Amino acid sequence: MQKVDLTSTSPLFYNPTGLKRTYGVIFDLANGEKKLHVHFEVVIKYLGKLQDQYLLIEMDKKDVFINNQMPENTIDQFTAACGAILYPLEVITSSHGEFLGINNKKAIRERWEEKKPKLQQYYKGEKAEEIFTYMDLALGSDHHLVNSVFEDQFVALYFSKAIAISHKIGLETFEISIPGLPYTRAVKYEIKQETDGSPTDNGTIQLSQKGHCTDERDQIDPGKGEVNLRYSLYRKDHTINSITGSFDLFTKGTLRAIQVQVYHLREKDEAGTAALQDNKEEEEEEKKVEKKRRSFFSFLD
Repeated sequence: MQKVDLTSTSPLFYNPTGLKRTYGVIFDLANGEKKLHVHFEVVIKYLGKLQDQYLLIEMDKKDVFINNQMPENTIDQFTAACGAILYPLEVITSSHGEFLGINNKKAIRERWEEKKPKLQQYYKGEKAEEIFTYMDLALGSDHHLVNSVFEDQFVALYFSKAIAISHKIGLETFEISIPGLPYTRAVKYEIKQETDGSPTDNGTIQLSQKGHCTDERDQIDPGKGEVNLRYSLYRKDHTINSITGSFDLFTKGTLRAIQVQVYHLREKDEAGTAALQDNKEEEEEEKKVEKKRRSFFSFLD
């Protein structure tokens, strides 16, 4: 296969036209001695362009499983119900797929105002009131809403600047931000992006991001940490096939470590929305690998 030129003055061309794709997402989180296994599915759909320079992409997160189970206690169920208010979410991105904002803020707020009274009838107590207050604050202004969405780890990883900086391979350092724990303030890392532009055996292009924590929010105890991520892009349209890797943060004597796996689940794609023709060669080669992943998510059907 032909080597991709990543030394030009322009980033890789990102073309999500026709994109209707399901991803399986796994986060293995460790916060000191506490460990958590989280997985869910996300449907990503391209909706079109905004003002000829921005892209509009719908994200719909499905049920979240914690340690392979649906939320069981009352607070976890309440939190899940509040989180579901955000979806479907219409994400505004740059022409390279980098997160810029939210298009359907009004619809999200209307969903919350509609469901909040019903939730208040069922969920009561001090902890419930804290969550209601948080939701009111998070949805109360455009600034808070956008920040709350970007504190989602999947959003930060999927709608990253990986494609926007694809022409800066090994030449410069860049700052990326990833939440160390779900829905917490993002942690800053300084990274370099590497690749040789050669397609893999299945035809995808691999971009790796490696770097260290540069977050200085705590002057007394600045965090230390590393990030090591790998993006697999389809060769013809440079949409995401998978994201794998890890990132961590050591602060105040506690290590927060996250392992991430995001894979395109082809068998879960919507009926009648076959993958782009130019990606079919890559997908045929990938099927062998897909079988290994499929069993993990199959019980969600």
